[in-house]
Amino acid sequence: NNVASLAIKEGKVMIQICVDRSGMVISSKYDFTGSTNKDPAFASKAEACASSYMFVRDDEAPEKQCGKLTFIFKIK
Repeated sequence: NNVASLAIKEGKVMIQICVDRSGMVISSKYDFTGSTNKDPAFASKAEACASSYMFVRDDEAPEKQCGKLTFIFKIK
């Protein structure tokens, strides 16, 4: 999924994600305090988009790794 296609206004959207060893996103949650775009409908779409991402498999990584994805939108 292309998160840029979701942009309806400028701003920053931060999503907390956790990834398993296989590279699958196992959880995603909109970070209200780290985001400037506070639209709940957009937050839900951004969470769903982040959940569809795939990362490189690493069988030697911890069972779960968590971090933040930050998207910055600029409308042209």
